[in-house]
Amino acid sequence: MATIFMVRHASHTLLDRVLTGRHIDIGLDETGWREADALSQRLETQSITHIHSSPRRRARQTAHAVGRRLGLPVEIAPALDEVDFGHWAGRAFTDLNTDPLWVSWNSDRSGIRAPAGEGISEVLLRVMDHLLLFSKSYPDARVVMVTHAEVIRALVLSRAGLPLSAWRAV
Repeated sequence: MATIFMVRHASHTLLDRVLTGRHIDIGLDETGWREADALSQRLETQSITHIHSSPRRRARQTAHAVGRRLGLPVEIAPALDEVDFGHWAGRAFTDLNTDPLWVSWNSDRSGIRAPAGEGISEVLLRVMDHLLLFSKSYPDARVVMVTHAEVIRALVLSRAGLPLSAWRAV
C-alpha cells in the first residue's frame, strides 16, 4: 500500500488576511522558506520516492524545497490544486465576512458552492481520484503531496467518515 504524506504549503505574506485561492499566485515569504526547509529535514528519514505538488506557486516552492533536499523531482498534479473559490478569490477575509454566501459556506461547506467556482465535494472527488490512481500505479511508493488546507481538510473528513459539513471538527 502506498504511503501518502499530505502537506499544506508553507506560509506567505497574505496568509490569514486574503483568500488567495487560485487568483493570487503568491510565493513563500521568509517564514515559509524556513518552514519548507524544516519540512524537508523532517522528511529526510521517510524514504520518500515521489513528490507531487499543486500548480500554485506557494505549493510548488514548498515541494521544490523538499525535492532539493531529497534529490527528487516534483511532479505538478492539477488534482491537488487549491479550491476554485471563483468570485471570492483575492478578497480580504474582513470583506468576505460580510458576504452572506461566504458566511453560509463557513456554516456548511457541503451544501454551498463558491460563486463561479467549485464545491468542496468536487474538490474531494478530484483529489481522491488522484490518490487512487497514484496508489494503483505505485503501490509501494512513499509520496509527499503538497496542496492546500481545504483540500487536506476534505480528505481528513472523508477518511474519518465525517460529512464535509463537519469541517470545523478538523
